[in-house]
Amino acid sequence: MLLAVEGQGVDRGGKLRLEAMPDVVRLRTRVSYFFVGLLWAHVPLVAAMAVHNGTNVAIQFSLAMAFAAIASLAVFVDASGPTTRLLVSLALTAMPVLIVYNGVGPWQIDYHMYFFAIFAMLVAYCDWRPIVAAATVTAVHHYVFDILDPVRVFPTEGGIARVLLHAGIVAVECGVLIWITFQLRRLFHDFAIARQVAERAEARATEHVKELEATNSELESFAYTVAHDLRAPLRAIDGFSTALNEDLAGTLPADAAHSLDRISANARQLGRLIDALLNFSRLGTQKLVREKLAPKAVAEQALRRIRTSNAEPRADITMSDMPPCSADPDLLCVVYQNLLDNAMKFTRDRENAKIEVGWEPAADAPTIPVYYVRDNGAGFDMRYKDKLFGVFSRLHRADQFPGTGAGLATVKRIVTKHGGKIWGEATPGEGATFFFTLEPGL
Repeated sequence: MLLAVEGQGVDRGGKLRLEAMPDVVRLRTRVSYFFVGLLWAHVPLVAAMAVHNGTNVAIQFSLAMAFAAIASLAVFVDASGPTTRLLVSLALTAMPVLIVYNGVGPWQIDYHMYFFAIFAMLVAYCDWRPIVAAATVTAVHHYVFDILDPVRVFPTEGGIARVLLHAGIVAVECGVLIWITFQLRRLFHDFAIARQVAERAEARATEHVKELEATNSELESFAYTVAHDLRAPLRAIDGFSTALNEDLAGTLPADAAHSLDRISANARQLGRLIDALLNFSRLGTQKLVREKLAPKAVAEQALRRIRTSNAEPRADITMSDMPPCSADPDLLCVVYQNLLDNAMKFTRDRENAKIEVGWEPAADAPTIPVYYVRDNGAGFDMRYKDKLFGVFSRLHRADQFPGTGAGLATVKRIVTKHGGKIWGEATPGEGATFFFTLEPGL
């Protein structure tokens, strides 16, 4: 696609100038070099026709050489300039004049068709002036030859009437070609404007992305600094309250001992919240390393991690084979680890607790797999589904189901980073299902 580059091809008034558009200049340059090659190809053709028809070979060969040489010199100086375009168009039109001059006989009138071919080729310059110049030379050629040597123009009878008829035909084609030229110029202009708008939008988007990256970096640095500064006093609070409780064991009133336990527990909970916040913030800058993965294997790895860090889950967990996907193995493992941990937490009080890891085809696109983790636990009220994936957002009391409230927010951020979607469906007291999509396997 031939388009102008932003900032170029614009005059001081801010108006786009076709002649200065880099791609238009490039097109005209290439066309000029093509026409020069075509002109030099005519030199031996004109000489051969002169020999065949017994006309003056030296004069016609010299004229053809001169036309080709003048055009070549002009192209060498300025391949796309207006003067070059006019000289090349005149030289191209002069070649059919020589051919017609040599074409005495029944085929002579057919040689005139070559003028129209020259007109059509000149449209590639996206300039109406070379077309008009070529048409003018053609009209003058017909008129002059009809006066000096009519048989060179018309094989039978000629006359001014036929000259005018040919001039009218040339004028009609010239008008059509000029109209086409203006349409091409308008298209170049519109494309250039569209390109400028797109480039400016891209530049603004790039700048916006850089600003977001800088902001995210600052936020991550701030979160790390805050977390680092908070850890020390939290450890001190937890340590001193535990030590005080141990040192004064048996001497403190029950309420005081309970308060110290609460202080220690809340300090540890705040520490876990800080760790969750840090892990959540790091997801924004972590680079994806996509691989073709088997989700079942990743889910099994996540379950092994849970069993290593926690007690053996009470729930009956089943996993089915699932279609492959393109994802970061570490991040997908975090997704399954959080969803499984969430399901285990909400089924811990359930008799015959069951957790199912599987997939189903998307309702609106059967070729896209939708992965899910389903449980028969506490469930939740769908009226509050919009709060599911908020950071530290909880739909149940902490004393019922402990946790940081960042697990589902982390899952959503990972799935979104992979270009997928996640949503939940549930019925209170009957269980919940979390669905998510990923890019299909490579």
